[in-house]
Amino acid sequence: ILDLPSSKPTGNCGINNQYDGDSKFSSYWDNGDNLFRMCASAERNDLVINSNGNVGIGTALLNTQDKLTVLHSTGWAINAKVTEEGSMAVRGETSAAAGTNYAIYGWHESIAGSAGFFLANNNEGECVGVYGRADGDNYPNSCGVVGHHYYGGIGVGAWSYTGDLIKAYAGDYPGGTLRFYVSNAGNVYADG
Repeated sequence: ILDLPSSKPTGNCGINNQYDGDSKFSSYWDNGDNLFRMCASAERNDLVINSNGNVGIGTALLNTQDKLTVLHSTGWAINAKVTEEGSMAVRGETSAAAGTNYAIYGWHESIAGSAGFFLANNNEGECVGVYGRADGDNYPNSCGVVGHHYYGGIGVGAWSYTGDLIKAYAGDYPGGTLRFYVSNAGNVYADG
């Protein structure tokens, strides 16, 4: 239970309690921007809750449209893990009736890597790396998976060490009737 002062004290942090080494717990109640702040030796370790209910970890610079902002220099900014059957580590959901909305949105500005990386890391399993499903019937805009390169790169790339490069089925996943595939050797087969 925290007994927080009713006004912002001078300096960056209010209550300072030295526990061990350089570890400090600091917090204050602020009638302005921040309701609560736990300060460490550097801002990258701070926990902030502002007056709009927005939460910042590792930063006090919060955007009003972002409910949670995590700033981290290396490793994992957020690591979610579940161990029970039928669970989801991360879930994104949108429910707006109009506009362009994204349940999960990744923005990548580095030179190498990818905006999204998915690994089904079980060599004996039947898992897919990426599963895309769309229930709309607006053809051709409603697609399970879209690959879109805006400039001169590849829209969709397919690699396999020994398996077929592409397979296309008519029907419902994971069943259906095989209609088209490209073998690892580059042979093309079509039914029809």
